[in-house]
Amino acid sequence: MPRTARTLGRGCGVGIRAFALISWLAIAQSATGATIWSESVNLGVLAVGTNTILGSTTSGDLDYFTFTVPAGASFNQMNLAAYGAANNSFIGIQSGSVFTEAPSTVNPANLLGYAHFGSAQVGTDVLDDMATSNLLVPPAQGFSVPLAAGSYVFWVQQLNPTPSSYTWDVVVVPEPSVALLLGAGLAALAYARRRAARA
Repeated sequence: MPRTARTLGRGCGVGIRAFALISWLAIAQSATGATIWSESVNLGVLAVGTNTILGSTTSGDLDYFTFTVPAGASFNQMNLAAYGAANNSFIGIQSGSVFTEAPSTVNPANLLGYAHFGSAQVGTDVLDDMATSNLLVPPAQGFSVPLAAGSYVFWVQQLNPTPSSYTWDVVVVPEPSVALLLGAGLAALAYARRRAARA
């Protein structure tokens, strides 16, 4: 009986090491994200990790971009990594792949959220600011962070004739259910190993 228990223990150790290696590879791969150049374009499905979006705008130039958060993931940060102007710009967000509001007649109640951003917001998460824009006057719909899988469209604009450039780091993470499954699997393997060691 002890010999069988030892064999099971060794087998479980190999299983745990293999599971840990596969988990590490999945996490390392998901942390890479992507770098995207975008202006007035559909960026497609974002990678899990940090995705970089670059653009520029000036008075009369409207930037629209859209992306899709994949199934099993959520959109939890939109950090302003860089901003190249002295003036503030505007960003608005809607669900879907087409921005439905005309710039000259925008009804903020039809936006999920909006915010003004500039040099003071570099290094901060502007998604949180857009989420609470239901508290602004005029109010938008507001939302809870993180945003679920699906498509989102953005409108970026500056009213000043001085050009501004911006860099967003959009962070997409696996849904908590994936992490829970991973944790449950590790716990089950640890329990099996402990049980085998006692036998």
